[in-house]
Amino acid sequence: MNLFGVFICTLFVLEGWTARRLPGLCPTMTIRNGRVRYRQRGKIARFLCNPGYKLAGDRYSVCLGTNWDNQGSKCVRPGCKTANPPANGLIYTSYGGAVLNFYCKSGYGLNGANITYCDGVRWDNPLPTCFGKYLG
Repeated sequence: MNLFGVFICTLFVLEGWTARRLPGLCPTMTIRNGRVRYRQRGKIARFLCNPGYKLAGDRYSVCLGTNWDNQGSKCVRPGCKTANPPANGLIYTSYGGAVLNFYCKSGYGLNGANITYCDGVRWDNPLPTCFGKYLG
């Protein structure tokens, strides 16, 4: 059987004869050009973007103990300088050109981040390069 979706576990601590729920232990998150709303006493975070921005990534994140299961969502907007693919590489664009995914051709490795996001003005990572791998 396959199960899909978000599952939330609630931890109770026995104190004498009384059980109490432990509060969320995950740190507060921020999202540039947007805001984070919390539900379930800080166990679920919802990402919202300011007008003119689109959410790239998951809309929700769940607190799993002391860490969030997703911290990679970004609020993006087209407007950054057009990027050329690296030599021996390719670019896949999404969100109207506001998100770039970089890939290198067979026999080459990527030097740098494989993804970069535009906030309407600048990319959040330097553009990567592709280098020849030793095939020995």
